[in-house]
Amino acid sequence: MPEKKTSLSPLILRAYDRATLTVIVLFGLFPLVGGAVLTPDSLEHDKACERHFTFRVDPNTAEWDELVLLPGIGAKLAEAIIETRDTRGSFRNAGDMVRVKGIATKRSDALRPYLVFPSPRD
Repeated sequence: MPEKKTSLSPLILRAYDRATLTVIVLFGLFPLVGGAVLTPDSLEHDKACERHFTFRVDPNTAEWDELVLLPGIGAKLAEAIIETRDTRGSFRNAGDMVRVKGIATKRSDALRPYLVFPSPRD
């Protein structure tokens, strides 16, 4: 019986097959890589997304829906702020916020940049 010679040709891709496979892989990866390419438009969009907006609230006149927007103030604390100002009087500064049950000095200090207290009129 003649001996069979094993050929590596089925295991090795022909040049045409390699080219086809390369094209398929590149087009398959293009959307993944293409999304990471930075263009001037995408840089401007990123800058716009990084903007942080700050607002200031007068806790003596703010309604519940404004108070809950403050960092660290949820629905219950907003209600407590309104109840405290109605029963115990206006807040003169951010330090007065500790009169509200649930607001300690640390939270009062964190709220300071978001609070505004108009000066009293003579």
